[in-house]
Amino acid sequence: MVVTVVDRNGTPRLWVIKFPKEGKHDNEAWVSARSAAKVGMEKWVRLVWEGRSYKTRDAMPGYAPDPDFSKLPPFDELR
Repeated sequence: MVVTVVDRNGTPRLWVIKFPKEGKHDNEAWVSARSAAKVGMEKWVRLVWEGRSYKTRDAMPGYAPDPDFSKLPPFDELR
């Protein structure tokens, strides 16, 4: 899965989040990354690596304005 991430300065980047191969087990890092990406779609969060998984920390109110998605390049131009 490829997710577009936008930092508080409005700079986009791509984040590749893995799924297990067919017939293989998932791992905590991938599960927590997918969960963090889902949470980040609703509000600003900080991603923190703890042990073997990602945790999210909610941003303080007023941390940053919502991203102006109209200023982002098309997906196929992101790296």
